[in-house]
Amino acid sequence: MMSIKAFIPGLALGTLACGAVAIAAMASGPGAIIARFEIGGNDVAYDYLRADSDGHRLFVAHGTRVEVLSLPDGRKIGEIAGMNGVHGIELVPRLGKGYTSDGLDRKVSVFDLKTLAVERRIGPTGMKPDAIQIDPQSGQLFVVNGGSTGDITVIDPHSDSIVKTLVIGGGKLEQIAFDGRGHAFVNDEQRSVVHVLDTTSLKKTGSWSLAPCEEPSGMAIDRERHRIFSVCGNGKMAVLDSDTGKPVAMLPISGDPDGVAFDSRVANAYVSNREGLLDVFHVISANQIMKMGSVKTGQGARTLAVYAGTGTVYVPTGSFTKPEKGGAPALVAGSFAVLAISPTGAGPAAERTTE
Repeated sequence: MMSIKAFIPGLALGTLACGAVAIAAMASGPGAIIARFEIGGNDVAYDYLRADSDGHRLFVAHGTRVEVLSLPDGRKIGEIAGMNGVHGIELVPRLGKGYTSDGLDRKVSVFDLKTLAVERRIGPTGMKPDAIQIDPQSGQLFVVNGGSTGDITVIDPHSDSIVKTLVIGGGKLEQIAFDGRGHAFVNDEQRSVVHVLDTTSLKKTGSWSLAPCEEPSGMAIDRERHRIFSVCGNGKMAVLDSDTGKPVAMLPISGDPDGVAFDSRVANAYVSNREGLLDVFHVISANQIMKMGSVKTGQGARTLAVYAGTGTVYVPTGSFTKPEKGGAPALVAGSFAVLAISPTGAGPAAERTTE
Protein backbone atom coordinates (compact mmCIF):
# COMPACT_ATOMS: atom_id res chain seq x y z
CA MET A 1 0.00 0.00 0.00
CA MET A 2 1.32 3.42 -0.94
CA SER A 3 2.47 5.60 1.93
CA ILE A 4 0.93 9.02 2.38
CA LYS A 5 4.40 10.21 3.38
CA ALA A 6 5.35 10.67 -0.24
CA PHE A 7 2.93 13.56 -0.63
CA ILE A 8 3.46 15.43 2.64
CA PRO A 9 7.12 16.33 3.04
CA GLY A 10 8.53 15.84 6.53
CA LEU A 11 5.52 13.87 7.80
CA ALA A 12 6.56 11.01 10.06
CA LEU A 13 4.03 8.40 9.01
CA GLY A 14 4.12 4.89 7.63
CA THR A 15 1.41 3.30 5.54
CA LEU A 16 -2.24 4.18 5.97
CA ALA A 17 -4.38 2.35 8.50
CA CYS A 18 -7.12 -0.08 7.51
CA GLY A 19 -10.12 1.74 6.03
CA ALA A 20 -8.05 4.45 4.34
CA VAL A 21 -7.10 3.99 0.72
CA ALA A 22 -4.01 5.79 -0.62
CA ILE A 23 -4.34 7.31 -4.08
CA ALA A 24 -1.51 8.30 -6.40
CA ALA A 25 -1.02 12.03 -6.90
CA MET A 26 -1.92 13.70 -10.17
CA ALA A 27 0.96 14.57 -12.45
CA SER A 28 0.20 18.29 -12.47
CA GLY A 29 -2.28 20.86 -11.27
CA PRO A 30 -3.12 22.71 -8.06
CA GLY A 31 -3.21 19.61 -5.85
CA ALA A 32 -3.88 15.91 -5.56
CA ILE A 33 -6.19 13.49 -3.80
CA ILE A 34 -3.89 11.46 -1.56
CA ALA A 35 -6.33 9.26 0.37
CA ARG A 36 -9.95 8.19 0.73
CA PHE A 37 -11.27 7.43 4.22
CA GLU A 38 -14.22 5.05 4.06
CA ILE A 39 -16.82 5.75 6.77
CA GLY A 40 -20.00 4.05 5.54
CA GLY A 41 -23.02 3.84 7.83
CA ASN A 42 -26.74 4.14 7.24
CA ASP A 43 -27.01 7.90 7.79
CA VAL A 44 -27.38 9.62 4.42
CA ALA A 45 -27.24 13.21 5.72
CA TYR A 46 -23.94 15.01 6.24
CA ASP A 47 -22.66 18.56 6.57
CA TYR A 48 -19.66 20.36 8.10
CA LEU A 49 -16.20 18.99 8.92
CA ARG A 50 -13.87 20.39 11.57
CA ALA A 51 -10.13 19.65 11.75
CA ASP A 52 -8.54 19.56 15.20
CA SER A 53 -4.87 20.47 14.87
CA ASP A 54 -4.26 20.08 18.62
CA GLY A 55 -5.69 16.59 18.89
CA HIS A 56 -4.85 15.49 15.32
CA ARG A 57 -8.44 14.55 14.58
CA LEU A 58 -11.14 15.21 12.03
CA PHE A 59 -14.76 15.66 13.15
CA VAL A 60 -17.37 14.90 10.48
CA ALA A 61 -21.08 15.72 10.85
CA HIS A 62 -23.01 12.65 9.68
CA GLY A 63 -26.77 12.59 10.28
CA THR A 64 -27.35 11.59 13.91
CA ARG A 65 -23.69 11.50 14.89
CA VAL A 66 -20.25 13.01 14.47
CA GLU A 67 -17.60 10.64 13.14
CA VAL A 68 -14.15 11.18 14.69
CA LEU A 69 -11.12 10.20 12.60
CA SER A 70 -7.44 10.32 13.52
CA LEU A 71 -5.19 12.44 11.34
CA PRO A 72 -3.49 12.00 9.05
CA ASP A 73 -4.25 8.27 8.70
CA GLY A 74 -8.07 8.60 8.65
CA ARG A 75 -8.70 5.76 11.11
CA LYS A 76 -12.05 6.02 12.92
CA ILE A 77 -11.34 6.41 16.63
CA GLY A 78 -14.75 7.35 17.98
CA GLU A 79 -18.07 9.02 17.47
CA ILE A 80 -20.40 11.43 19.19
CA ALA A 81 -23.93 10.07 18.88
CA GLY A 82 -27.53 10.83 19.81
CA MET A 83 -28.05 14.09 17.94
CA ASN A 84 -30.77 14.76 15.39
CA GLY A 85 -29.60 16.41 12.18
CA VAL A 86 -26.04 17.50 13.04
CA HIS A 87 -24.84 20.47 10.99
CA GLY A 88 -21.96 22.45 12.48
CA ILE A 89 -19.07 21.58 14.79
CA GLU A 90 -16.91 23.90 16.87
CA LEU A 91 -14.00 23.03 19.16
CA VAL A 92 -12.82 25.03 22.18
CA PRO A 93 -9.56 23.36 23.30
CA ARG A 94 -8.89 25.87 26.09
CA LEU A 95 -12.11 24.72 27.79
CA GLY A 96 -11.69 21.09 26.85
CA LYS A 97 -15.00 20.83 25.03
CA GLY A 98 -16.70 20.98 21.69
CA TYR A 99 -20.12 21.88 20.33
CA THR A 100 -22.48 20.69 17.63
CA SER A 101 -25.53 22.40 16.18
CA ASP A 102 -28.40 19.90 16.04
CA GLY A 103 -30.73 21.25 13.39
CA LEU A 104 -33.83 19.12 13.93
CA ASP A 105 -33.60 19.27 17.74
CA ARG A 106 -33.09 23.05 17.89
CA LYS A 107 -30.30 22.46 20.37
CA VAL A 108 -26.53 22.71 20.75
CA SER A 109 -24.78 19.63 22.16
CA VAL A 110 -21.73 20.08 24.40
CA PHE A 111 -19.18 17.25 24.41
CA ASP A 112 -15.92 16.51 26.20
CA LEU A 113 -12.97 16.77 23.81
CA LYS A 114 -11.12 13.87 25.45
CA THR A 115 -13.89 11.34 26.10
CA LEU A 116 -16.27 12.54 23.32
CA ALA A 117 -19.13 12.10 25.79
CA VAL A 118 -22.06 14.52 25.45
CA GLU A 119 -22.25 16.49 28.71
CA ARG A 120 -25.33 18.65 28.14
CA ARG A 121 -27.61 20.16 25.53
CA ILE A 122 -28.38 23.85 25.25
CA GLY A 123 -31.66 25.09 23.85
CA PRO A 124 -33.94 25.82 22.35
CA THR A 125 -32.13 27.85 19.73
CA GLY A 126 -33.81 29.38 16.69
CA MET A 127 -35.05 27.17 13.88
CA LYS A 128 -32.51 24.78 12.33
CA PRO A 129 -29.23 25.82 14.03
CA ASP A 130 -26.55 25.41 11.38
CA ALA A 131 -23.17 27.18 11.21
CA ILE A 132 -21.51 27.44 14.62
CA GLN A 133 -18.28 29.29 15.45
CA ILE A 134 -16.58 30.99 18.35
CA ASP A 135 -15.53 34.63 18.13
CA PRO A 136 -11.82 34.86 19.07
CA GLN A 137 -12.23 38.41 20.37
CA SER A 138 -15.26 38.09 22.68
CA GLY A 139 -15.00 34.35 23.34
CA GLN A 140 -18.73 33.95 22.68
CA LEU A 141 -20.19 31.13 20.59
CA PHE A 142 -22.38 32.18 17.64
CA VAL A 143 -24.97 29.78 16.23
CA VAL A 144 -26.56 30.76 12.91
CA ASN A 145 -30.18 29.62 12.73
CA GLY A 146 -30.71 28.71 9.09
CA GLY A 147 -34.46 28.03 9.39
CA SER A 148 -35.36 31.27 11.15
CA THR A 149 -35.80 34.68 9.57
CA GLY A 150 -32.49 36.29 10.34
CA ASP A 151 -31.46 35.38 13.89
CA ILE A 152 -28.36 34.08 15.66
CA THR A 153 -28.15 32.40 19.07
CA VAL A 154 -25.21 33.62 21.18
CA ILE A 155 -23.89 31.24 23.86
CA ASP A 156 -21.41 31.78 26.70
CA PRO A 157 -19.11 28.72 26.53
CA HIS A 158 -18.06 29.12 30.16
CA SER A 159 -21.57 28.70 31.54
CA ASP A 160 -23.02 26.99 28.44
CA SER A 161 -26.02 29.31 28.63
CA ILE A 162 -27.77 31.36 25.96
CA VAL A 163 -26.75 35.00 26.28
CA LYS A 164 -28.94 36.47 23.56
CA THR A 165 -30.91 35.77 20.44
CA LEU A 166 -29.52 38.34 18.03
CA VAL A 167 -32.22 39.29 15.53
CA ILE A 168 -30.66 40.89 12.46
CA GLY A 169 -33.48 40.51 9.95
CA GLY A 170 -32.97 39.55 6.37
CA GLY A 171 -33.59 36.18 4.79
CA LYS A 172 -31.88 32.79 5.11
CA LEU A 173 -28.60 33.15 6.97
CA GLU A 174 -25.65 30.93 6.08
CA GLN A 175 -21.96 30.90 7.12
CA ILE A 176 -20.40 33.29 9.62
CA ALA A 177 -16.81 34.56 10.00
CA PHE A 178 -14.96 36.84 12.44
CA ASP A 179 -12.14 39.34 11.95
CA GLY A 180 -10.82 38.85 15.50
CA ARG A 181 -11.27 42.56 16.17
CA GLY A 182 -14.86 42.61 17.34
CA HIS A 183 -16.74 42.12 14.10
CA ALA A 184 -18.72 39.22 12.68
CA PHE A 185 -19.94 38.74 9.11
CA VAL A 186 -22.74 36.45 7.97
CA ASN A 187 -24.00 35.64 4.48
CA ASP A 188 -27.67 36.21 3.67
CA GLU A 189 -28.58 33.74 0.94
CA GLN A 190 -31.91 35.32 0.01
CA ARG A 191 -30.82 38.94 -0.08
CA SER A 192 -27.27 38.43 -1.39
CA VAL A 193 -25.69 40.62 1.25
CA VAL A 194 -23.22 40.28 4.12
CA HIS A 195 -24.61 41.41 7.47
CA VAL A 196 -22.06 43.04 9.79
CA LEU A 197 -22.27 42.55 13.57
CA ASP A 198 -20.52 44.05 16.58
CA THR A 199 -19.59 41.06 18.75
CA THR A 200 -19.19 43.15 21.90
CA SER A 201 -22.51 45.03 21.85
CA LEU A 202 -24.20 42.12 20.01
CA LYS A 203 -25.81 44.50 17.55
CA LYS A 204 -26.01 44.66 13.78
CA THR A 205 -24.05 47.59 12.38
CA GLY A 206 -24.74 47.30 8.65
CA SER A 207 -25.16 45.20 5.50
CA TRP A 208 -22.91 45.04 2.44
CA SER A 209 -24.04 44.09 -1.04
CA LEU A 210 -22.52 41.08 -2.77
CA ALA A 211 -24.05 41.81 -6.19
CA PRO A 212 -23.70 40.29 -8.72
CA CYS A 213 -22.88 37.33 -6.43
CA GLU A 214 -26.24 35.60 -5.79
CA GLU A 215 -27.30 33.09 -3.12
CA PRO A 216 -24.14 33.25 -0.97
CA SER A 217 -23.45 30.23 1.22
CA GLY A 218 -19.86 29.55 2.35
CA MET A 219 -17.70 32.27 3.87
CA ALA A 220 -14.07 32.54 4.96
CA ILE A 221 -11.83 35.39 6.04
CA ASP A 222 -8.21 36.44 5.60
CA ARG A 223 -7.60 38.34 8.83
CA GLU A 224 -4.11 39.50 7.91
CA ARG A 225 -5.21 41.24 4.70
CA HIS A 226 -8.74 42.07 5.89
CA ARG A 227 -10.53 40.18 3.14
CA ILE A 228 -13.86 38.29 3.18
CA PHE A 229 -14.55 35.48 0.70
CA SER A 230 -18.22 34.69 -0.03
CA VAL A 231 -19.09 31.93 -2.49
CA CYS A 232 -22.35 32.11 -4.39
CA GLY A 233 -24.74 29.77 -6.17
CA ASN A 234 -24.39 31.56 -9.51
CA GLY A 235 -20.74 30.53 -9.92
CA LYS A 236 -19.05 33.59 -8.41
CA MET A 237 -16.88 34.34 -5.40
CA ALA A 238 -17.08 37.86 -4.02
CA VAL A 239 -14.08 39.26 -2.17
CA LEU A 240 -14.79 42.23 0.10
CA ASP A 241 -12.68 44.50 2.29
CA SER A 242 -13.67 43.44 5.83
CA ASP A 243 -13.10 46.96 7.16
CA THR A 244 -15.21 48.87 4.65
CA GLY A 245 -17.29 46.37 2.67
CA LYS A 246 -15.72 47.67 -0.53
CA PRO A 247 -15.66 45.07 -3.36
CA VAL A 248 -12.16 43.84 -4.14
CA ALA A 249 -12.76 41.04 -6.65
CA MET A 250 -15.51 38.98 -8.30
CA LEU A 251 -14.03 35.64 -9.38
CA PRO A 252 -15.60 32.75 -11.32
CA ILE A 253 -15.85 29.44 -9.44
CA SER A 254 -17.26 25.99 -10.16
CA GLY A 255 -21.01 25.34 -9.88
CA ASP A 256 -23.14 24.81 -6.78
CA PRO A 257 -20.60 25.72 -4.05
CA ASP A 258 -21.29 25.41 -0.34
CA GLY A 259 -17.94 25.84 1.36
CA VAL A 260 -14.84 28.00 1.32
CA ALA A 261 -11.83 27.85 3.63
CA PHE A 262 -8.75 30.03 3.94
CA ASP A 263 -5.33 28.66 4.93
CA SER A 264 -3.40 31.60 6.34
CA ARG A 265 -0.08 29.72 6.33
CA VAL A 266 0.07 29.56 2.54
CA ALA A 267 -2.50 32.30 1.74
CA ASN A 268 -4.74 29.91 -0.21
CA ALA A 269 -8.53 29.96 -0.45
CA TYR A 270 -10.29 26.67 -1.27
CA VAL A 271 -13.84 26.44 -2.64
CA SER A 272 -15.77 23.15 -2.51
CA ASN A 273 -18.96 22.27 -4.37
CA ARG A 274 -21.49 19.52 -5.03
CA GLU A 275 -20.26 19.01 -8.60
CA GLY A 276 -17.00 17.58 -7.31
CA LEU A 277 -14.34 20.21 -7.85
CA LEU A 278 -12.08 21.97 -5.38
CA ASP A 279 -11.12 25.41 -6.72
CA VAL A 280 -7.77 26.67 -5.45
CA PHE A 281 -6.95 30.39 -5.24
CA HIS A 282 -3.74 31.99 -4.07
CA VAL A 283 -3.75 35.43 -2.47
CA ILE A 284 -0.67 37.23 -3.76
CA SER A 285 -1.47 40.46 -1.93
CA ALA A 286 -4.54 42.20 -0.52
CA ASN A 287 -5.61 43.19 -4.04
CA GLN A 288 -4.17 40.36 -6.12
CA ILE A 289 -5.80 36.93 -6.26
CA MET A 290 -4.72 34.17 -8.62
CA LYS A 291 -6.70 31.04 -9.46
CA MET A 292 -4.36 28.06 -9.45
CA GLY A 293 -6.92 25.67 -10.95
CA SER A 294 -9.26 22.94 -9.72
CA VAL A 295 -8.83 19.49 -8.22
CA LYS A 296 -11.42 16.88 -9.21
CA THR A 297 -12.81 15.49 -5.95
CA GLY A 298 -16.11 13.59 -5.86
CA GLN A 299 -19.85 14.03 -6.16
CA GLY A 300 -21.41 15.85 -3.24
CA ALA A 301 -18.08 17.20 -1.95
CA ARG A 302 -19.71 20.46 -0.94
CA THR A 303 -18.14 21.20 2.47
CA LEU A 304 -14.51 21.18 3.58
CA ALA A 305 -11.98 21.61 6.34
CA VAL A 306 -8.28 22.46 6.33
CA TYR A 307 -5.93 20.67 8.74
CA ALA A 308 -3.44 23.22 10.02
CA GLY A 309 -0.84 20.55 10.75
CA THR A 310 -0.21 19.75 7.08
CA GLY A 311 -2.43 22.06 5.02
CA THR A 312 -4.38 19.01 3.83
CA VAL A 313 -7.96 19.73 2.72
CA TYR A 314 -10.73 17.27 3.58
CA VAL A 315 -14.06 16.96 1.74
CA PRO A 316 -16.98 14.50 2.17
CA THR A 317 -18.26 12.41 -0.73
CA GLY A 318 -19.98 9.13 -1.60
CA SER A 319 -22.16 7.42 -4.18
CA PHE A 320 -25.45 9.09 -5.09
CA THR A 321 -28.72 7.93 -6.58
CA LYS A 322 -29.84 9.25 -9.94
CA PRO A 323 -32.32 12.04 -9.15
CA GLU A 324 -35.90 11.81 -10.25
CA LYS A 325 -37.34 14.66 -12.25
CA GLY A 326 -37.33 17.78 -10.12
CA GLY A 327 -35.52 16.03 -7.29
CA ALA A 328 -32.00 15.94 -5.96
CA PRO A 329 -29.53 13.05 -5.83
CA ALA A 330 -29.41 11.22 -2.49
CA LEU A 331 -26.42 9.66 -0.77
CA VAL A 332 -26.44 5.87 -0.99
CA ALA A 333 -26.29 4.28 2.48
CA GLY A 334 -22.91 2.74 3.22
CA SER A 335 -21.01 4.83 0.68
CA PHE A 336 -20.07 7.85 2.81
CA ALA A 337 -16.37 8.73 2.72
CA VAL A 338 -13.91 11.61 3.17
CA LEU A 339 -11.23 12.56 0.65
CA ALA A 340 -7.85 13.97 1.69
CA ILE A 341 -6.38 16.48 -0.75
CA SER A 342 -2.83 17.79 -0.71
CA PRO A 343 -2.84 21.18 -2.48
CA THR A 344 0.89 21.12 -3.15
CA GLY A 345 0.99 21.46 -6.93
CA ALA A 346 1.06 24.65 -8.95
CA GLY A 347 -1.18 25.03 -11.97
CA PRO A 348 -1.33 27.86 -14.49
CA ALA A 349 -2.77 31.18 -13.45
CA ALA A 350 -6.31 31.25 -14.81
CA GLU A 351 -7.35 34.60 -13.43
CA ARG A 352 -5.64 37.48 -11.75
CA THR A 353 -7.57 40.39 -10.28
CA THR A 354 -5.91 43.66 -9.41
CA GLU A 355 -7.65 46.61 -7.84
